[in-house]
Amino acid sequence: MPGSSWVIVDELLPVLYKDYNISKDPERHGIGGSSSGAIAAFTVAWERPNYFRKVLSNVGSFTDIRGGHAYPTSFARARRSPFASFSWMAGMTIAL
Repeated sequence: MPGSSWVIVDELLPVLYKDYNISKDPERHGIGGSSSGAIAAFTVAWERPNYFRKVLSNVGSFTDIRGGHAYPTSFARARRSPFASFSWMAGMTIAL
C-alpha cells in the first residue's frame, strides 16, 4: 500500500473541499477501512498525518500485503505520530 495516499490527498480531498463544507483541520479528519482496506486507511494516515489524525481499523489485515508486515519495524523506528489509531479484531480493541 505504500505510496497510494496521493490518490486520497491529492485527488479526492480537493474535490470534497470544493463541493462540500468540510474542515481542513486534520484533527477533524478520520479515515477507516475493513480488512485490507484498514491497512490502506492506516497507510494514508501514516504517510500523510498532516491530513488525517484518526484511523479506524476494523479487523485490519496487517500482513504481507504490499509491505504491511513492515509496520511494526516502522513503528519502532519512527518518532511518535500525531494521529490516533483504533483497531477492532475478534472482540479486542487496540489503541495506538
